[in-house]
Amino acid sequence: MQQPYRPAVSPEVHAALYDGMARRLQLPSPNNVVPDGYVLGAPVSWPAFAAAVANSDAPGHGVDCAWTVALAVDRHLRAAPEATCERFEALCSGLPHGAALPPLVRTHWATGHHYISFTLLVTVLERALYNAYARCNDGVKSNMILRDLLQSPELVEALPPGYLQLLRLLFFPSGLNLRNLVWHGFVAPMDFPGCFGSLLLVLLAEPVLLDNASAHLVYASLPLFAPSTAPLCAGTRDLVATLDLDTVFAGASVQAKARRRLVERSIDAFQSGQTLFSLFLSIPVLEYLVRCDFVRVNPSVPRGMAHAQLAAYYSTLDGFGQRSQHQVLLARTLFDSDADLNRLYETLSPSALAASVDLFMCAAGPNVRAKLCHGEVDLSTLWDATPSGTTTIDICAALVLLVLLERLCPSDHLLAVLHTYTSQFHPYAMLQTELGKAATALTTFGHQRRTVYAYTLVPVAPTVMCLEFVADPSLGITEAGARMCPTSNIPTVRFQTIPDGLLVLSAALAPYQAVLASRGSWFRPVNEMISYTSALPDMDLQALNEAIPSSTCMLAILDACQQHLTRYAKRVAELYDLLATGSARTSHRRSLLTNVLYLEAFESMLTVVVGLVEQLVLQSVSPAGIPVALEPIPRKLLPFVVSLHDDKKSLEKHLQASLQLWQSKALRHFLLQ
Repeated sequence: MQQPYRPAVSPEVHAALYDGMARRLQLPSPNNVVPDGYVLGAPVSWPAFAAAVANSDAPGHGVDCAWTVALAVDRHLRAAPEATCERFEALCSGLPHGAALPPLVRTHWATGHHYISFTLLVTVLERALYNAYARCNDGVKSNMILRDLLQSPELVEALPPGYLQLLRLLFFPSGLNLRNLVWHGFVAPMDFPGCFGSLLLVLLAEPVLLDNASAHLVYASLPLFAPSTAPLCAGTRDLVATLDLDTVFAGASVQAKARRRLVERSIDAFQSGQTLFSLFLSIPVLEYLVRCDFVRVNPSVPRGMAHAQLAAYYSTLDGFGQRSQHQVLLARTLFDSDADLNRLYETLSPSALAASVDLFMCAAGPNVRAKLCHGEVDLSTLWDATPSGTTTIDICAALVLLVLLERLCPSDHLLAVLHTYTSQFHPYAMLQTELGKAATALTTFGHQRRTVYAYTLVPVAPTVMCLEFVADPSLGITEAGARMCPTSNIPTVRFQTIPDGLLVLSAALAPYQAVLASRGSWFRPVNEMISYTSALPDMDLQALNEAIPSSTCMLAILDACQQHLTRYAKRVAELYDLLATGSARTSHRRSLLTNVLYLEAFESMLTVVVGLVEQLVLQSVSPAGIPVALEPIPRKLLPFVVSLHDDKKSLEKHLQASLQLWQSKALRHFLLQ
């Protein structure tokens, strides 16, 4: 028996969305708002619209007024589509993303592709409104949702009252909520009233939005994927080139089949290299499919969650700025109970889950749906056919298509392509990666220390020593012995010379090194090249929380350690070259001497720092979590590690700060665990 088709909206939302069309003959006259003979760019009487809305407090009257204006402008603009396109092209240069708009209007709006037109135009409108807000506010407020934007004092002051009232009727949950219905996948192209795409052209032509001063506002940058992900695009192209969509959609619901043309267009755009355009088409479909699966596999959630509800928060893919208010489809736990796990994590393949969490949930990831929907991504390349396969947008588009197709009809070929993907942006994955990079940096640094800068101390007089480099004994630095040798073999808290300070630091680090060695950590004193082996278990998203405590802080520590190792090695190499070429002055020789003596302690100290981070990450994913006593450690380590870059500090000052850290109560708690 053939399934009946219904949009994925509740009866109340269905009534709000479509009853205006059913009451078309009873709608108020738009003549006072949209004059006869209206052309795009001509004035619209927003005060008249505000008066029309205020004329009645009957339920749905405001929405009826919005329908009236939308139908009127659609009739006028489509009476002369070529003229409308020309007028919009002349106006849109003052809009954000203005260069991308003429092809959109000519290719999609003028030819009746209402859903696609609206999806892109509403993105531009939101960015234009945000720019108007930022100009008034003289600044930027992150994570500002559209509802809050339209209630901000800045836009209340800047926008004509009737214009603002219409925006609220179109986009508020208490009104039509059109942006969310489209972008969160609740309506298919066949469900969408085309007149609202025409209305967006009129709204974008409002003079308050046409301000070239907005050009100084930069667009969001997207994080890079690892080079190892580049083959995904080629694999995806090979897959979809032979894809039989009849087979893919054979077992799909009638609601999913209503979105087939979007999938086809998304694949065509991806194959032609228009990967940014592909994302605009595929993401709402993916969200619809994920929501259906979420409701199906989680028996405890209300069935109504699969449909848009009137004046209620929707269940969404990523919960942009609102995760505390509603169910996020890709959250590990269910919204009403932290104890109930989201069974979607068991349904998605490991690679599809990793891709989905990376794309939509991770703070460090591309957050691609939110950034596209809110107009944060530069659309200047929207129509460019550049199939490089290496940009973040390319890889995002490939991953979205792969996960989408897996939801519809998994195949061995598809799974083989998707299987190559591993998490890039989950904090745990990033920490794993950065720990590996830090280990490599330490290995390289240690190898140079033990080979190029290995030295012997040769007495040349009762109080004078010569530091000779083993690799080239002809190179040496002769100085007072007190600059090279400790005055005592017994370390004390106080020190008078650099060698004494290094001895004290070595003694302070020894207990930490012993604990790390006892736990089998790679980050312990090493005297030869040993390949890095991680103490961390493989990543399991079903067991991991979405966040790792202090992950941002720990990532910053690891990054700083790598930078310091590179910078310090470069500085020593420059001084060594001056000595080797005979260009070194006395100050250069003394600086090289001090730095060479410090090399081993510096390496040991950063090895312990990285080892501590590894142990904290390991404990964070254990059932017990990080002990409370150890929670302050990342916050203590970060400012210290960053301060190592301060060239204005003498080595004595650095040694004093180091001893203060390693002898502190906060860090010594680690030795007691």
